[in-house]
Formats: sequence, C-alpha cells, structure tokens
Amino acid sequence: MPFVAGERQYALLASQRGESDLIFQRGAFYLAATCWRVKNVRHRHHRLRAKLQKKQTRAAKRRLKKLSGKEQRFARHTNHVIGKEIGASAKRTGRGIAVEDLTGIRERIRAGRKQRAVLHSWAFAQLGAFLVYKAKLAGVPLIAVDPTNTSRECFACGHIGKQNRPSQSGFRCVWCAHEAHADSNAARVISRRAVVNPPYLATCASVTHESVKSRRL
Repeated sequence: MPFVAGERQYALLASQRGESDLIFQRGAFYLAATCWRVKNVRHRHHRLRAKLQKKQTRAAKRRLKKLSGKEQRFARHTNHVIGKEIGASAKRTGRGIAVEDLTGIRERIRAGRKQRAVLHSWAFAQLGAFLVYKAKLAGVPLIAVDPTNTSRECFACGHIGKQNRPSQSGFRCVWCAHEAHADSNAARVISRRAVVNPPYLATCASVTHESVKSRRL
C-alpha cells in the first residue's frame, strides 16, 4: 500500500523498529511506526565526541561542551513528549499506566560494552518523573510492577523460559507457539501484572527510578 510522508518522517522510518499500525480515525488513515529517535541521535553524538576528544584543542573543547548541552536538551524534550502522550492517551481511553520497577538496574544488570553505553546514558529517572507528573495531571493511576522475567514470559499462556526468546526482537513460546514482537509481548505481560495490583496514583518517590518499558493498560 503506497503512502506519502514528509522528509523528516521518511528519515525517521530508516530507523523503524518492529511492525507498524495502520489506524483509521475520524475519516483519515494514520501510519504509526516506532523509530529509534533518541538512540540514533546519541550514537551520532558519541561518534562526534570521540572525534573531538582526540583533537584536544580549545575549539574542540568548546564544541564538546555545546554538544553535551544539546544532547541533554534533546533527551529531556523527548522524555517530556513521551510522558505527555502516554498520559493524554491514558486519560482519553480511561486507562492507567504500568511501568517496570527497575530500581538499581544499572548496578544489577550485566551488559556488554555497547549495551553499557546505552544503559548509562538514557535518562530513566527523568522519564519516570515525567510519567508521574503527567499521570497526576491527567488523573490516571500509574502502577509499578515486578520486572522479573517480563521479557521471557508468554502473554498467551504464562510460560516462562529463556528459549522463548530466539532473537533480540523475536518472541515465540516453546509451550503454546504464541509469536509476537518481544517488546510487544513484554508490554502486555506488564499490563497484565498491573491489573492484579491495587491501583494507586504513584508518587515521585515511588517511580523516580529506572523505568524502561511502559504500557497503557
């Protein structure tokens, strides 16, 4: 099916992740696609920083300082937009928000060199704080759930196993053969876990932690 988009949208589609959803709303079709926005910007800045650090000139140091501020502003704006959209969507549909309670993930997780760079540069706490604020503003519950095995649990039958993840993005349950994108399956597991918890309006102290996956209930 052919479609048209702006130059910026076409550029973002180059970093598309997973499947896209075709939505028909108020007489118009919309293509919803998930793209690696912040990750691509961070990788580009990382390469530029490494290049400037090798020069060790005054001009290079000034550029490094300016670059650091630019990346932080971009990440903050993106987190703000994410929090606002999730809160507005939850309010519009009369639902709540569920997140993984990943307190101390930086100390607990064992990651490779490339993964450590991503893990330590993403502003998890900031996104968590924005979600708390937006949830309160929208008057919707925000629930933190146990993150244990959310990426290995099958949403369809509940079976948990390392073999359920044949690849980084793929999920196929070895027990019931349920197949889905790994992140989509994990998000549905998180949503189900939140349903069995008593809802509450989370405070900044309870969810200003490293919350990675979020899902509208």
